[in-house]
Amino acid sequence: MGTQTTDSMTKGMQALVAMETNAARLSEVAVQLLTAHAAGLPELLAVRAEATQDRPHLALQPKTPDDARLWARALGMDVKVTVEDGGEDQLLERAAVEFTVDGVLVRLAACRWYSADQWAERIAEAVAA
Repeated sequence: MGTQTTDSMTKGMQALVAMETNAARLSEVAVQLLTAHAAGLPELLAVRAEATQDRPHLALQPKTPDDARLWARALGMDVKVTVEDGGEDQLLERAAVEFTVDGVLVRLAACRWYSADQWAERIAEAVAA
């Protein structure tokens, strides 16, 4: 019975050390990205950080897909934009990109709901521009 407890404690301590290492790396990457690129860019709606023993993950959420495009361009990334049927005569525009910085998975994503009429206006404005 003593061996099981020791093995469990060892695994638990190893998991905590890995989590702390991932949290430190996550913090470094977040500070690096935000200080190097935030100036002049639209405000982020949310910044979410998660560090487990397996991986660090940073989520950056601009307010709109257009803001996500600006952030992605500043980070040297291309966002993938999709438009989906949101039901009830609504469309959902998503702009997202995932990339890795120093072992940290970074996800930049935003979405916006449009009525069919709002979407038609948006397309007309884009064509006119």
